[in-house]
Amino acid sequence: MTNDEPPKNDKLRLVTDNDPAQIAERQKQVAANYARDQAAASLATLVANLLRVLAGAGEQYALPGHLLKASEHYSDACNAGNRGQMPGLEELILYDLFREGEERDKPQTEEEWRRWAADNPRRDYEEERRSLLHQLRRHVLREIASTITGSDLQIRREGREIDNVLRRLAELRKHHFDEPKKPPRPYRARIAEHEISKLREADTKRQRTTEQEIAKVLDRKPNLNSRQKIADREIENLQAQKRDKTIAGLQPHQWAALYAVHSGETRAFDATDAFTFDVLARMELLERKPGGGKSKRDWQLTELGTLAMSRAPGSILNPSQR
Repeated sequence: MTNDEPPKNDKLRLVTDNDPAQIAERQKQVAANYARDQAAASLATLVANLLRVLAGAGEQYALPGHLLKASEHYSDACNAGNRGQMPGLEELILYDLFREGEERDKPQTEEEWRRWAADNPRRDYEEERRSLLHQLRRHVLREIASTITGSDLQIRREGREIDNVLRRLAELRKHHFDEPKKPPRPYRARIAEHEISKLREADTKRQRTTEQEIAKVLDRKPNLNSRQKIADREIENLQAQKRDKTIAGLQPHQWAALYAVHSGETRAFDATDAFTFDVLARMELLERKPGGGKSKRDWQLTELGTLAMSRAPGSILNPSQR
């Protein structure tokens, strides 16, 4: 082997990376992901505008175009390999739309679980109010659907359910703040103790594993500095490969969204749908500005997003070439 030749293992890796079948499979997956994202974005746009129109606002003239685009993108997604449920439909289910706060508030430590199990009228009020609001949204949508289809029995039933939820909402504050203080609910203590025992068991396993690894290290007496350097270098290589793969897989509409955040141009923001920004956030390319709202302009580039823009194609950085 000459000095100009790559090592044998590198040759094998190059051959594997350039294998036509694997390249075709990667391209097929990229196309399928792009088609799925487009279908999900079109469905969200259609449903949002339809709801606004039904509420007396929205853009009625745009509905036919939104409907045709959603249908075309769904067909493209199916042809690209996305079978079954329509892409993006699951994210529009009421429970998923409004569950962000519930996931964020879930206790993560033993101390948080102890506080969760203790008496807290404000927390109990917020949890029950959130549950009642979810029921109210569900019954209102069902009443609207029943009215459109002329289902009188369903209309009356949903009307009674709406009245019941409104009554319970009106009584909720009095129940939690004006009535005599009650002891914490037993079920909370049981759930908290169960979750705490799981946390402790996980800590015990981690500690046992750590002790075993330390014992192995002491037995072998290796060069810790050398091993740490090797591990750090390999970790950096893996992270760099992941970053490169993410950036290389970006689609034109995703590059356009990154450019909008990078440049702040109004035209660039108007040409990009909100769903694309959400997808880029899940890819860790965008994040919300501290203290910002939920508009398109409240996004900012992450460290990875900044790196991506430094590698952006010339047509992205120079809109006149697009």
